[in-house]
Amino acid sequence: RDVAASLCSLHAHLWRATLREGDNRTGRRDDSSARETPQTQTSAFAKVVAKAAASAAAAVAFRDAHPDAAVLDVPFEAFQADPMAVVERVYDFAGKPLLPYARAKMEAFLERRARERSARPSHDYDLATFGLTPDDVDRRFRAYIDAAASSDGGAFGSGWTLRASAKST
Repeated sequence: RDVAASLCSLHAHLWRATLREGDNRTGRRDDSSARETPQTQTSAFAKVVAKAAASAAAAVAFRDAHPDAAVLDVPFEAFQADPMAVVERVYDFAGKPLLPYARAKMEAFLERRARERSARPSHDYDLATFGLTPDDVDRRFRAYIDAAASSDGGAFGSGWTLRASAKST
């Protein structure tokens, strides 16, 4: 649900930025569209969530079709809580070293983002703001939710992975 709310919030911010910038072809803003707010665009948010749910269902179908594939799922909450720990886990899962230069660039980005966070508009993660309910999101993501719940870690547990084959180690 948090991912769906985050995608909708991102869509809303992009919508606002587009309205501020105006029509890229003419340089003018259509006053009728300028009066619309992202919150009035509930069908657009439903489409964003539908596309994300379709991607998640495709990921589950891929796993089913390729039982030996190494797959790593990263919980949204884990990435928000400690992005560098997640990056380290992803690199480890891929069997690649996280080079000091890359680590330094990522850490610098995270520090810069933390400093600038107060200057940016905040994101709204309330599904109701976007005309959605938790049941709407759960229904759309049912295949993925069920696959996650049936994984070894149960809802991805501490391992985050639905299936890590020998190829991933």
